[in-house]
Amino acid sequence: MKKFVTLLLAAGLFLSGTVSVQAIEFKAHGEWLMGFGAGDGNLINRVRTFIGERQKMEDRDTFSVMQRIRLQLDAVASENLSGTVLFELLETT
Repeated sequence: MKKFVTLLLAAGLFLSGTVSVQAIEFKAHGEWLMGFGAGDGNLINRVRTFIGERQKMEDRDTFSVMQRIRLQLDAVASENLSGTVLFELLETT
């Protein structure tokens, strides 16, 4: 029985050494978009009320900024096995 177990372990070590191992290839790509805008919120700064008085309008300028980040990660183990993860972050002010 002891010889059989030893032979079985030796055969297992021999066969396990023939398994090929492949590395996973990672690819990362994406884009970073950024933009801004500024403008006058109102072209008219005074209006007349119902009784004829001139009233000052809201005339503050507007400013806005937006950025978007898209990141795509691909993991390829073989021709038949691969995976993709896509992240998208958006910030506006």
